[in-house]
Formats: sequence, C-alpha cells, structure tokens
Amino acid sequence: MESRSVPPDPRRYPAMDVGGSHVSVGLADLMAGRLVSGSRFRATVDPSGSAAEIIGHWATTARRLGPGQASWGVAMPGPFDYRRGIGRFAGVGKFSALAGLDIGAGLAAAIGEGVRIRFSNDADAFAVGEWLAIGEPRPARLVGITLGTGVGTGFVHNGLAVTEGETVPPEGSAYRLTIDGRPLEQTASSRAVLAAYNRACGVDLTSVSALTERARGGDRTALDIFQGAWRAAARALTPYIAAFGAEVVVVGGSIAGSWDLVEPALGDGFASASSGASFELRRSEDPDQSALLGAALVASQAE
Repeated sequence: MESRSVPPDPRRYPAMDVGGSHVSVGLADLMAGRLVSGSRFRATVDPSGSAAEIIGHWATTARRLGPGQASWGVAMPGPFDYRRGIGRFAGVGKFSALAGLDIGAGLAAAIGEGVRIRFSNDADAFAVGEWLAIGEPRPARLVGITLGTGVGTGFVHNGLAVTEGETVPPEGSAYRLTIDGRPLEQTASSRAVLAAYNRACGVDLTSVSALTERARGGDRTALDIFQGAWRAAARALTPYIAAFGAEVVVVGGSIAGSWDLVEPALGDGFASASSGASFELRRSEDPDQSALLGAALVASQAE
C-alpha cells in the first residue's frame, strides 16, 4: 500500500474508520467515488489501552494525511452517542477506557487546531460508501450488511442513511432483531457459530477461519452451523429489505471473506422468507474504502 502524504484539497474530505483493533484513514474524492491514490493508511490499536493511548494512535494515523485536513468524517462502532461524540463502551469488551468520554473533543484536539469531526455509525458509513462507489447510475435504495462479530446494517436512500421509520429496524440496526425467539446475534455472529460448533463437536475452535476450513473439507456439522447462521440472518432481514425497496444489497465484514459459503446461505434465506422482493446481492469489493467514503460523505452533508 502506498504511503505518501497528500496535500489538502477543499474538494476532498478526510475520513477515519475505527475498528475494534485497528484504525484506517483516507482522503475521499466524493466526485469520483473513491479514495485519492496513496492516501490510505492503517494502524493497529490495542482496544484495552488507556484513553490517551487509543486516541493518540487514532490521531497519529490521521496526521499522516498531512496538515490542513479540518473537517473529518469518522465511522465509529457502537454503542456510541453519534451526535454528541461520546463513547458508550462500558461492559462491551472494547474501548472500556473511552466509556463516557467526549471522544469528539479529545480526538479533534489531538489531530490539530481547528479540526471538526462528524461521527457516523460504521455500518451506516459502509452502506453509504458502497452506494457512492457504485457510480452512475446509482440505485435509489441500497442496503449494506456487515457480517462479523455481529450483524450490522445500513439502509441508504439516495446517499442518506435512513435510521427511522417502519421500513427499517429500530435505529436502522440489525442487532435489535430476533430470529426464532432469540436475539439475532445469538445465532448469526462469529461468536455464535464457534460456540455452536464447539458444543456440537466437543472441541475448542477459536477462529471462524478454522471453522470454514472444516466446512470446505467435508465437515457437515461445520457447514450446516456456519451456513445456518447466515440463512437465519437473511430471514430476519428480508422483511425490512423488502419494505425498504432495496435494489441492491451489498455484504461486507470479515465473514464475507468466505463468500463461497456465505452467498448460497444468504440466497437460501432470502428466498425462504418469500417476501417477493427482488434485488441484486453482491459482495463488497473494498469494504474498508467504503467505510471511509461513507464517513466522508456523511460529514460533507453536515456542512
């Protein structure tokens, strides 16, 4: 990956994507629907570090874009107060040192004088970025789904994230959904599929990649548990995808790396829900870029 700094340009927007153990930054060209070449930087971050350490790592990575980057879009995982910029991470196993802190003020001060920050939910940013990256003609309505430690969703109408109304889940977030009487993430998450397989087989697998390797190698239990989780996710999401009128559904997240196993499971789940919805299902080509693009577009819409 290239590593040169890019001079500021008023037509371009800097963006940051905060992950559980990493941070990425990039300069988004919103007219072209892509990141400026050479402007993407990534660093690992210890989510169990102190507040000063975590925010310091984020700011150090941000400053690699060079001086003059004032209006930042930041994609942040929940739970988070996106309007006020305050972390709500108490008891969630990550960023506990940031719980209750005004992260917006702290991060802005650490990046540099005059910096302004607009936060967005990371799943919303991913979906908005996918909509932007498609190019013309863009679909009016797109749904982004991220599969990994949980199921994330973003509902986009003409470039704007939709988080309210009867056509989307509460707050536009799939984590509030249930399937077969249980919270969705107790069935469809990396943690859930590993726990289900380990219980069934009396083993102690610790990575989804090990599970998918067994599934591809003919382990029927591994295949059934892994694909069953994403069928369930599709069934839970189908009523909202149909009501929203999505033309495109894009899938990202770490689990999407096993697309050969995930795609047929999602397809079966969508079909079994019998909603009559018709949409294009695709895998994200560059989910990291999409999160940065979406965060930048959300920030630009606020100006």
